[in-house]
Amino acid sequence: MSLPTLTNVYFTNHLKFHGYIFSKDGISADPEKVQAFKDARPPENPKEVRSFLGMANNVARFIPNFATISESLRTLTHKNTT
Repeated sequence: MSLPTLTNVYFTNHLKFHGYIFSKDGISADPEKVQAFKDARPPENPKEVRSFLGMANNVARFIPNFATISESLRTLTHKNTT
């Protein structure tokens, strides 16, 4: 992992880092990551559901009640679930 050099961040209003944007207004999700999440194809098996949920966790802090919303998907990752 590498951090941006100081010369890259001196005269900027925001900093993009690991899928987040840090600015004077606070932390927000990187629109590129949000778009990738929106464009993802629907998962078709438990492994793909786990991968999808992992991607969703990147923006989960910005989604109210994410745990409740994603509960049915998490249930699909349990063994012996059809």
